[in-house]
Amino acid sequence: MPPKRELAEGERGDPSQPRRRGLLVGERMRRNPLTISPKATLAEAKALMDQHRIRHLPVVEGEALVGIITARDISQASFPGPPREPSPETEAILRLIKVGEVMTWNVITTTPEATIGEAAGLLVAHKIGGLPVLEDDRLVGILTDRDIRSAASAASLEQITVGDAMTRNVITVAPETPVQEAAKLIVAHRIGGLPVLKGGELVGIITETDLLKAFVELVEQATLERIAPDYQHRTLTVIER
Repeated sequence: MPPKRELAEGERGDPSQPRRRGLLVGERMRRNPLTISPKATLAEAKALMDQHRIRHLPVVEGEALVGIITARDISQASFPGPPREPSPETEAILRLIKVGEVMTWNVITTTPEATIGEAAGLLVAHKIGGLPVLEDDRLVGILTDRDIRSAASAASLEQITVGDAMTRNVITVAPETPVQEAAKLIVAHRIGGLPVLKGGELVGIITETDLLKAFVELVEQATLERIAPDYQHRTLTVIER
């Protein structure tokens, strides 16, 4: 945590009045979060995420936080392949790769005493979706972007316009952009989708889900093409007999 600074005279306020503060991370975080070992396989990590419907798993060795792994990390490691219905080839890959080989090591964390606003600022600045919460270097919880959204009051949201919250200088692609290039942009910039422009006009959007579907179709087509000659050979052999 940054060192505390002394308050100037005008900042101290009236000591007889209760100090106003924002909502704290400790009030919204999920306590006793599920964790995983760096020696576990990606298949085990994915099974935990699917079972508990979560997207982030702190990686713990002993009692020390050593990293974090997300659903996106697993998806990228097993690409191509759908995130929830992997092909046999993808499942085999996930069983071979260890969590420690894919996880993020330099973890951005927060504390229970931090405000929700400070935590939200970290998520935005680092383009991440979750923050492990540490107290005395011990993992005590996790705070995700979903937790922050649920903590926001309807009144405060009504005071914010789309223009205040939107991302400017948006990364875009054209309809003729290769799918591989679009996938690289999404991975490099950690974004969920790309607007598609033609002549400066918005004509569509391509998302991670769209890309996964495209790769799944390619894998299925390649599998069929690989199986078809063998099937034809077996059929001809039967007919000759």
